[in-house]
Amino acid sequence: MLKIYGHATSINVRKVLWTCEELGLPFEREERDTRALSPTRMVPVIDDGGVIVWESNVIVRYLVTSRGRTDLAPGEPVARTSPWHRWRSIPMQRPDYPNVARYYDQLLQRRGFQLHAHPNLPG
Repeated sequence: MLKIYGHATSINVRKVLWTCEELGLPFEREERDTRALSPTRMVPVIDDGGVIVWESNVIVRYLVTSRGRTDLAPGEPVARTSPWHRWRSIPMQRPDYPNVARYYDQLLQRRGFQLHAHPNLPG
């Protein structure tokens, strides 16, 4: 069964809950420490039969596409790469993006997450 981790009062968790209702998906919601599941240490996080997905917009897209709901969001499930793309897009709007990106990379590496080198950033 799909597990959703996070407080129901969070707007980001509510997006995921709403999506599950829209898709008619049974789920369990639980409040727990998600630090081991998400490098951002933020909610929501889902466990979909062993597939861990974090970041609410990515979760919504994953749920919709993995259930074949092309009327809501056409495409393939992208649980593995999209969270990084979404997370890395946040600081890109800042003028000091290279420094911010390097900071996030170092932070995530300290937390034990393996990252790939970014081709456009100096060491």
